[in-house]
Amino acid sequence: MTLLRSKGSPFFNENGPFNLNTKEGIAALQWIADSYQKGYFPAGCENMEIIDCSNLFTNNQLAIKEVWQGQ
Repeated sequence: MTLLRSKGSPFFNENGPFNLNTKEGIAALQWIADSYQKGYFPAGCENMEIIDCSNLFTNNQLAIKEVWQGQ
């Protein structure tokens, strides 16, 4: 969601559905795919829970962790 917004797209289009089928949405998804292929994400990241990311960050194995209010 944050990446979608960072590329200049609102979360939803004017009709209500989630807004991925735009040039901004595609750019956000492409950034994720490219970053994954370059090894910027830890192995198995697609199956990680919040606590997994917290543990990696605490153990200096993850450089950046996005934190949402209430975590």
